[in-house]
Amino acid sequence: HRISPSVAVMTNLYPDHLDTYASMEDYGAAKANIFRHQRPEDLAVFNYDNPWTRRFGEEAPGRTWFASLERGASFPRGSNELLPFTFRDTPLPGRHNLENVLLATTVARLLEIPDDIIATTVRQFRGVEHRLQEVAVIDGVRYINDTTSTTPVAGRMALTAFSAPIILIAGGNSKHLPLEDWPAQIVARCRAVLLLQGTGTEELLPALQAEASRQGRPNPVQGVFDRFEQALDAAVALARPGDIVLLSPGFTSFGMFQNEFERGRRFIAYVHELQRRKGRDQDAKG
Repeated sequence: HRISPSVAVMTNLYPDHLDTYASMEDYGAAKANIFRHQRPEDLAVFNYDNPWTRRFGEEAPGRTWFASLERGASFPRGSNELLPFTFRDTPLPGRHNLENVLLATTVARLLEIPDDIIATTVRQFRGVEHRLQEVAVIDGVRYINDTTSTTPVAGRMALTAFSAPIILIAGGNSKHLPLEDWPAQIVARCRAVLLLQGTGTEELLPALQAEASRQGRPNPVQGVFDRFEQALDAAVALARPGDIVLLSPGFTSFGMFQNEFERGRRFIAYVHELQRRKGRDQDAKG
């Protein structure tokens, strides 16, 4: 008995899990089960700005809406009706989070949730653990945990979410996905890069060297580390007030960690211990 939820949302689709699926078509087909078995009266909302989810939206059997950040509105399939995007007051960083807000608020409005409740929720929602999570601000440095970034596309999205100088902690084991423009963004946006050892790091290193030469910038890589805490120590030593220390690996955690969540928990624990240590130092000086 095949069933899909009565309300379904597809935010985006990028290359991932191709060590499990034979192709992007197979991966997309698995994702499409979220709407494939909907009834005509069910609701599905798709990101119009992503080619894959736009295509799926044309195939959905239920009541279908598209949401487009580029157009600044949502609209039903096959109609010129526009529902303007008015809920942009969010603390969440990054264009992809704005896309998520647009999709979520589209569903809420179609379910007739009052606009004032939607606006308050968007304004107060601060995201979830391990996804561009601000752990602390210490001595003017923001520490951001984005451990669920396990693909180059996710790594690039994290970098473009911030305008401040970045000390990036990246690397790990490869899923054999295209690096795309991630190396270019790293070289352009990062003041320093600390890499965790792994097969993905071996792919990334020559790409960063080539990109640094192409841009006429110094290679930002400061070292490859086989111990996580050593990489964090190096990041803290390099960081200046106004910087962001960003854990956004772009690769899997396996080998050094049980999974990406352990990686994130260890980052959080390290930052909290650093915060306590700084507090004790301040107390001692006082």
